[in-house]
Amino acid sequence: MVSATAIKVGALTGDLVQVVHKEQYDDKRQVLQEATTVDDMYDMLAVYEQKVVTADQVSYCSLSACCQIYVMLC
Repeated sequence: MVSATAIKVGALTGDLVQVVHKEQYDDKRQVLQEATTVDDMYDMLAVYEQKVVTADQVSYCSLSACCQIYVMLC
């Protein structure tokens, strides 16, 4: 038989997992939202044929790669 304490611990653990999952989901959504904003800005620069400094372009490529890895891991 399962004790009442074990049931309470199981319920608390389940609640904790849900809280952690929600926090991870919210973090993931925020990261992707901010990355989308940066993508939109770079797209706008391309539309208006503006040049981007090489260092900024490298940072942008790194951001894209990091976002893809983050999405795969979450």
